[in-house]
Amino acid sequence: MIRKETNYSESKFWKLINLAGNAMGANMLFILCCLPVVTIGPATCGLYSAIRYMIRKEGWFQGFKEGFCKHFLRSMIAGILCVGMMAYLVMNFNIAVNYYTETGDFSAMITSAIPMLFPTLIAAALWPLNVYIPYGLQDWLKNAVNLILKAPLMVLASAILWWLPVFLILYFLQYAFAVLIAFIGVYFALTTFVSTMLLKNSLVQQLNLYRKEHPETED
Repeated sequence: MIRKETNYSESKFWKLINLAGNAMGANMLFILCCLPVVTIGPATCGLYSAIRYMIRKEGWFQGFKEGFCKHFLRSMIAGILCVGMMAYLVMNFNIAVNYYTETGDFSAMITSAIPMLFPTLIAAALWPLNVYIPYGLQDWLKNAVNLILKAPLMVLASAILWWLPVFLILYFLQYAFAVLIAFIGVYFALTTFVSTMLLKNSLVQQLNLYRKEHPETED
């Protein structure tokens, strides 16, 4: 009896080690694929797909490859637009922060922060849809907006998790090293898993609707 309990504990331990190793591997591959910057969109889709395969207990690397290559051009263009827009808005926000430091007026910070919602929410909705539902380009964009309207808090939470590291590095430089270690570890893989869980019900609803409209579709 003791031997069985020990074997069971060891089995759970090694499963946990294996899961952590897979998450770290997917996280590192995501970071490497993001380095060219223009491939941030496909890399994010790849990570969503890798987590999807891990949940199904299949090989995460094959999942990453599939998600990275799926609709590569459109996810790359969408990523460039979202990241470029966000970079511009962050620069404006920095100007507002400096203005607040000098004058104590934080109204400019609020008005410059609100537009950041658009690229962050759109990006948070686009990537899982690109992986889970075989939309054409027009339906992909339209249903990203629909996902935001149907589950605004879930999409917002997902967006905050994805962009949080950027603001930690920009505004809390004293913690940059710790944040960097988290990046290299499992932060983005964990964020993708949490995002998938948050959006699961909405994604299932949209997938069922898509299947009704396209009965010939096979998963």
